[in-house]
Amino acid sequence: MFLFVATGRVLGVWATVGIHPSDNHKEEWDEGRFAKLAKMPKVVGIGECGLDYYRLDADHARRKIANRDDEIDRQRDLFEHQMEFAASHDLPLMLHGRPTKGTMDAYEDMLYMLEGASRGHGDRLRGDIHFFVGDTIIAKRFLDLGFSMSFTGVITFAPEYDEVIRYIPPDRILLETDSPYVAPIPNRGKRNEPAYMIPIYQKMAEIRNTSLDDLIERTRMNIQRTFQFH
Repeated sequence: MFLFVATGRVLGVWATVGIHPSDNHKEEWDEGRFAKLAKMPKVVGIGECGLDYYRLDADHARRKIANRDDEIDRQRDLFEHQMEFAASHDLPLMLHGRPTKGTMDAYEDMLYMLEGASRGHGDRLRGDIHFFVGDTIIAKRFLDLGFSMSFTGVITFAPEYDEVIRYIPPDRILLETDSPYVAPIPNRGKRNEPAYMIPIYQKMAEIRNTSLDDLIERTRMNIQRTFQFH
């Protein structure tokens, strides 16, 4: 996963490295490989990793997976490896969580694992929840662990996220495009790209009743603190 970040007038590019929970059902954790990648100067985090239950039934129907429960166990094991790796290398996590429609199940399982791991790793277990779609109850549990949450162009056309956006403290909010998906209004339906960040910032400033300049500066500081790039 790449991070395109504007710091003042400079556009920087950094990377996180990890294994997505459901992009490749056969990929296995190779600690030696990721240890080499983690030493690269532009690598600032581990991920995106986590749990994705959204397409389990569809993947089973298409026989991408043989058994739903086995696939959940595989994802949890993969996430466990990456949590431990991130903490041992003192790198933040870029989390991917996508629950089954109408539930918070993937988030609840991730939090159970993170809360257990945090008792051994403390503040070395930290990071951001990419493309957050949880509610205020889920947000509070992530906040209690020290995580931030990032939002996409979905907020420009889905008002159901307004409440949680107002709930999250200003020092825990990040914004993203998730290119090439979910282009914001007025570009909805097009291939998304980093240039489409502006309407996402404008909508976030409107929802939180803050100035655009203040929001830009705040999120700049938030992402630098979260990923500690230079």
